[in-house]
Amino acid sequence: MAHQREYPEKVQQESMLRGVYEWFQEQTDYKPRLSAEHVVRMRVPLDTDRGTEEPGGEADAAATEQQEVQALYRFMRLVDEGYISAKLDTSIKGGPPYTSAQVRGLTDKGLTEIGELPDPQERLILGLDAAARTIQRDPTLSEEEKRRRVDWFEEAKIMVRTLGVETVKAIWRGDISVM
Repeated sequence: MAHQREYPEKVQQESMLRGVYEWFQEQTDYKPRLSAEHVVRMRVPLDTDRGTEEPGGEADAAATEQQEVQALYRFMRLVDEGYISAKLDTSIKGGPPYTSAQVRGLTDKGLTEIGELPDPQERLILGLDAAARTIQRDPTLSEEEKRRRVDWFEEAKIMVRTLGVETVKAIWRGDISVM
């Protein structure tokens, strides 16, 4: 995977989101619980070869334990940042930061991150395409009026691709002047 060397945290986050998504898809309980131990198993083991010891030595064990702790906190952060909808059960003193989580699934933000939903820019472009198709099929409009309206949607798509969704929304609201 090319991203793992360049952005190891991004790989870890996407892997955990994908793991939670797949785990949630298999659940049949109304209040599914994801244990801290299961969260730890969702992590992507990082390359811990530091060239100082034989595999399986103390350094490897310490690195593995560190990665497990980081996985637990990564899950908490993904919940806090709005990628995963979950309620964490608090932990016992001296134990992991939580024992389990009642998971309600990934949010739209989480689903977008793993490619299960299109990003907002793509969604807006898909909506503009659908509106243009509707206009093309409208029997009450003249061909000239259809062409004028479809051209407007095509220009809007160019603006969205060039400026991004938030900028286009600000322009349409009048928050940003184009002149």
